[in-house]
Amino acid sequence: MGVGVRRNHPRSVHRGSTRRSGRIRPLNWVLRSAVWATFGGIGRARRDLARTHFDRTVTRPRGAWLPIAIGLLIVAWGLRVNRIIDHDIWWDEGASVYVARLPFLDGLRWTAGDVHPPLYFVLLKGWRRPVGDTPYALRIGSALLGMVGLALATGLARRYAGHGVALVALLLLTPHRLQIEMAQEVRMYTLGIALTTLSVWLFLRLVADGDWRIRWWVGNAAVSLAGLYTFYFFGITILIQTAIVGAVLATRPRTSLYRLNLARGWLAHLAIVAAGFAPWAFYFLSQPRNRPFDNPPIDLVSWLRATITSLAFGISAYLDNWVIATVVAIAAPTLVLVARRASVATITLLSLIAAPPLLMYLMTMPNPFLYSPNLFVRYVAPYTPAYAIVIAGSLAFLARWWRPVGIAATIVWLAIASIATWDLYYSRWQRDNYETVASYLGSYQRDGDAIILYSDWDWPVFLFRAGFRLPRYGTGSLDHLTREKALRLAEGWMDRHDSVWLLERDNAYDTDPEHFLRIHLDQTTRIAADITVGNKRLTLYTRDPARTIAVPAHKDFRPTDLRSNLGPSPALVGHDLWVREVDAGQTVHIATFWRGTGAPGDESILSLVGANGRAYARDTLAMRPDWSSALWPSDQTVRVDQNLLTRADLPPGDYSVRLGRAREGQFLGEVPLATLLVRGEPPSPRGAGRRLSSATLFGGAIGLEPSVVPDTITRGVPLDIRLTWVAEQASGRRLKTFVQLIGSIENAATGNRVWRQVDAEPFPALPTNRWLPGEVHVMSSSLETERLPIGRYELIVGLYDVATGRREQTGDGVDRVVLSVYEVR
Repeated sequence: MGVGVRRNHPRSVHRGSTRRSGRIRPLNWVLRSAVWATFGGIGRARRDLARTHFDRTVTRPRGAWLPIAIGLLIVAWGLRVNRIIDHDIWWDEGASVYVARLPFLDGLRWTAGDVHPPLYFVLLKGWRRPVGDTPYALRIGSALLGMVGLALATGLARRYAGHGVALVALLLLTPHRLQIEMAQEVRMYTLGIALTTLSVWLFLRLVADGDWRIRWWVGNAAVSLAGLYTFYFFGITILIQTAIVGAVLATRPRTSLYRLNLARGWLAHLAIVAAGFAPWAFYFLSQPRNRPFDNPPIDLVSWLRATITSLAFGISAYLDNWVIATVVAIAAPTLVLVARRASVATITLLSLIAAPPLLMYLMTMPNPFLYSPNLFVRYVAPYTPAYAIVIAGSLAFLARWWRPVGIAATIVWLAIASIATWDLYYSRWQRDNYETVASYLGSYQRDGDAIILYSDWDWPVFLFRAGFRLPRYGTGSLDHLTREKALRLAEGWMDRHDSVWLLERDNAYDTDPEHFLRIHLDQTTRIAADITVGNKRLTLYTRDPARTIAVPAHKDFRPTDLRSNLGPSPALVGHDLWVREVDAGQTVHIATFWRGTGAPGDESILSLVGANGRAYARDTLAMRPDWSSALWPSDQTVRVDQNLLTRADLPPGDYSVRLGRAREGQFLGEVPLATLLVRGEPPSPRGAGRRLSSATLFGGAIGLEPSVVPDTITRGVPLDIRLTWVAEQASGRRLKTFVQLIGSIENAATGNRVWRQVDAEPFPALPTNRWLPGEVHVMSSSLETERLPIGRYELIVGLYDVATGRREQTGDGVDRVVLSVYEVR
């Protein structure tokens, strides 16, 4: 692979020369057939294969090259913004935003103890001022930087490898998983990619082209300095460039003056970069730093396998499934070495592939200087453009050797990259991490409160959602709380604050397995509020006897225009639903906001309705059990929180989240709030799919199919009954079945006409509020018949609400079904 053009004079650029180089065979091996097959037969790609010189004039854009490149960049942009907000802000992103929110000097002080220098955080601070703090606004900046890196990589490949190879390189980078992943995070990696690519381009202008104009020297020094202030590992790029300059000085048959000028220029370049970075380096090394949390060590072979598959396809996990891909990814770059004598550009690109993983492994060994000895494959992301250019040249070499092989190799390579990227999209979706917890806290917090993170493992994620509004304390995830330490912490917090919010997550067990902290707060304070969302529990502990959450909510919410469809006051004015996708079996938390005074006993009905119109999950509760809507202030907003429980075998697909209201058992109306995608495996077919008669459908949800009952009653012989219940749709209530034998005369023992009765849940193993449409559950009951007086009896059955005792009505307005009529003689 011969990339790069050697000029006759260090300061001359032969823009019009068309002579061929006798020493260097070019890397202009365009994979003409692959490009032709991919883009519908671009004839000009064929003629690029015949070219063996890479002068800018010889390789000036022709034909459809530019439209194709623009088209690929548009596709790349679509891939980088696709589902960009459909995954959680994670620890590193939260830390980035945390630093950007800090005052400038505090931010610098924080980054001096971090694993990355401050430039990106300073830029993020300026970026968020006009665009805001939403995940989309913050991540779109990374996506834009990613596109800058792609454009630079295309330009670098075009200049030193030809238009065809540049297109293939861009084609390989377009669906590259690691590039897409980094473009969708609020981190510095896409900035590092752009700076690394630009630095390589400027370096090759100086060393490969021999163009020593001052703008290239100054530009390379500025980019190198910016790279070091973005990414400490950028020093590897400078080290590789220095080694190549040394090799050029040692091996090229140049004049003594040339060598002297190149050496002096490069040393001046290094001196400028060192002088510019020295203040930060001294400040960084002077800062005290805590012992980092070490990940399990990784062996060199596993590290190299992970980095090479990441450079090639963005794959860094489950490497045993990608053995063949790993072998191909390692072997492919060697094709450029067998093609022809290598140039400075070739050696530079190959060095940027081979050296960084090895140097990173050595540099991240435990030492007194770096923040953390941990290794992450995202650290090699800045070198993905170099790898793509080399692979594009290798594919072009294969196409020149045998066209079908080149086409097949390109298709396979793109297929592997696309599979890896599709897996990334599938695994990335928004979960209710701290969104509901922070929203609830924002609705009811007061001045003087404090928040306790128990434990504080992912405090940046919490702060991203909740901000800096309350004093924050925490129990370290690596600390172990004894009874005495828990008592000391709790008393210290309660001495400073009348009320504290304890935010407990599942890993609090690692810190306090005996729950000393919560037990002490339970015993010495009062719980004023308690909410559980996923693996997090938020509890308000207070010593203020008047503290309550039966107050208006002071929090922004998503407004809605559906208030008129839910009956009289109170009116729905907004809602919060933080997820658009859930796994089957998860709980969906929804907050609704109401304004106005209502009647006692108003109920909120939340339903998950499938495309067939059936409700697959439902939750019904008094709008505020602790605060009747009859007491709500007419001019202020009240918050209502509800959970929708979904079954693990809920059929996957799109569902409509609907909100309804009922008053004194009368349904007032229903409105759609959002569309929710349920993910999972399709369940096995269900038993009953037909609609039931309204006469036997209780509450519009659970129906009674024809049941097995005896034709006659024989005294002394139990009356065995077999009931078949079918879920027409989900019920929002936990219901019980009542089976009664009603006589024609009054039972003196009961004061009514009920002579025999059995109450039981239709299917004890699964409450009715967890049933899915189409499910069939069989219930068996038995009624004693001894000492029944002579007379006429009706066998009736129905359902009633366990919480309220209220019977469910059928579509005919009755609350029972008569199974049979008997005469006892």
